[in-house]
Amino acid sequence: MGSLIDGVFTLEHFFFHFLGFGLALTTVVGFPVVGYLLRRVPAWRGFGSWLIVAGPVTLALTVLYFATFTPTIEGVQHGVAGLTERILVLELQAWYVAIGWLAFRGGGLRSDQHHPAKVEAAVA
Repeated sequence: MGSLIDGVFTLEHFFFHFLGFGLALTTVVGFPVVGYLLRRVPAWRGFGSWLIVAGPVTLALTVLYFATFTPTIEGVQHGVAGLTERILVLELQAWYVAIGWLAFRGGGLRSDQHHPAKVEAAVA
C-alpha cells in the first residue's frame, strides 16, 4: 500500500509521500514478525528464517537511502538517492513476490496433508 501511495504522490505532496514511505517501512518490523510465525509451519520454516533476516536488511537499505538523500532543489541532479531508493523498493517487492509465489505454489501445504486419516495417523 505504501509503494502505491508513493507512486501516486511525489515529493511535491510531501505529507502523502511521507505517509506512503512510512507504510512501506513497516516491513522493517513486519518481516521478522511474520518470519517467526512462519517458522512454526514446517513447510515454511526456511522462508521464515529468510524473512527474519529481511528486516535488518531493509533497515540497512533504509539507512543507506537516507544517507544519500538530499531533499533540496540543488540535490535534484546530484547523488545516488534515486538508485538507493529503487534498490530498497526492489528488495521490498521481491519479498512480496516470493511470498506470493510460495503461497501460489502451495508452500508444501497440500490438501492431502489435511486429510482426516493422515492427521489422525500423525497424532497417534
